[in-house]
Order: sequence, then C-alpha cells, then structure tokens
Amino acid sequence: MKTVLKSLDEFQINSIFLQSDNQLCISFADISSYDELRAKLTVSAMREVKVYQDNMAEISEIYENFTRFVTAKTIEIGDGTIEVIATFEKEDEISQRISQNAESIDSINATVDSLLTEIIPAIMTEIEVLKGGAV
Repeated sequence: MKTVLKSLDEFQINSIFLQSDNQLCISFADISSYDELRAKLTVSAMREVKVYQDNMAEISEIYENFTRFVTAKTIEIGDGTIEVIATFEKEDEISQRISQNAESIDSINATVDSLLTEIIPAIMTEIEVLKGGAV
C-alpha cells in the first residue's frame, strides 16, 4: 500500500487504521531516516491522507485532519531501514484554527524577514545608485 499526503509526499505503508474516531495509526515501511520522515509529517501535510492499494489509479481511503502527532515507535528491519508506527489525532475545530493561524503567521514572518533582509536593502542600494551617490 501507498499513502500520499496533502503535501504530495508519498510513503510505502504496511497498514493504516483508525484506533478510535479521533486517532489514526499509520505503519510506514522502508524508512531510511526517522528525522526525515518526521519533518515531512507536518500539520499541512496531514490535513489529507490518501491511501492507495497496489496501483496508484484508485484511492481506497481518505483520512482528513489527523494533524496532531501523538507518538511514534520505530522498529529496525534487517535491511537497514526502519518501520515507523505513528499515531495522529484529529484536532478539534479550535485547535485546527490555531494551527492554521500559526502557519499563516509563520508565512507572514518569512515574507517580512525577506523584505527586511533582501528586498528593502536592494531597493535602497538602487535608490543610492540612481541619486548618483556612492554605494
């Protein structure tokens, strides 16, 4: 089986199932680095999890808004990879809004940072050049 997250990251999985109405368990297979996997399991990415059986033509299941990472267990496989069994919870509506706002704030902060460190200094340099002043 394969899963495709909203971020379009694809992972081979052994199983995926609901432990309860608000808990999703995913067993990721053939993982070379837990840290790399964990970095891809963002709130945005986990807003939608599509599950495909053997071929990528037909979606067998879709899970939405299991965005809160709860826990993970790793199992070393003999071929040097690991299996990661991760549990996620569905956020309540208020928590979802808080997460969305945090993501929006992060995006705004990145834009402001770019303005302050790259764009505005470049504009100021151009203004000095147009004035005929030294840079």
